[in-house]
Amino acid sequence: MDTNHERGFTLLELAMVVLIFGIVLGFSIPAFMQYGRSHNLHGAAENMAAQFRLARQRALSTGFKQHFHISGTYVGYDYSVHPWTTSNFSYFSFPQGVNYTPANYTTSFFMNADGRSSNSFAVRLVDTRGDTATVSVQLSGLVTVY
Repeated sequence: MDTNHERGFTLLELAMVVLIFGIVLGFSIPAFMQYGRSHNLHGAAENMAAQFRLARQRALSTGFKQHFHISGTYVGYDYSVHPWTTSNFSYFSFPQGVNYTPANYTTSFFMNADGRSSNSFAVRLVDTRGDTATVSVQLSGLVTVY
């Protein structure tokens, strides 16, 4: 009877495990990177819509217009919001790789004290891959993301 019971893995078995692990990583890392880029785009659109909605709620609660300014030409921020009666601006920027389309998009609008918007429009955001998300503001004050 052989009493020599060696335990462990052979070099071939370890090489196969490393090879399989490398293949799995090779397929999963690009998919994970795509998920992150998509998340940045949709997160930026949702954040912008949330600021539109917050401006509307502030206008309703304070009775003062809320000025919202979007400009692709300013350096340092992408959009700002402030009460009509003050110059106390709040500045917001998009994640890296997310921009307006067209790049020179500029608009300004108000959320009035009755909850309505001064004009209706849609802001189209695009990432480096060309994926888009759109934030829409209607005259009624309804803000949607699609």
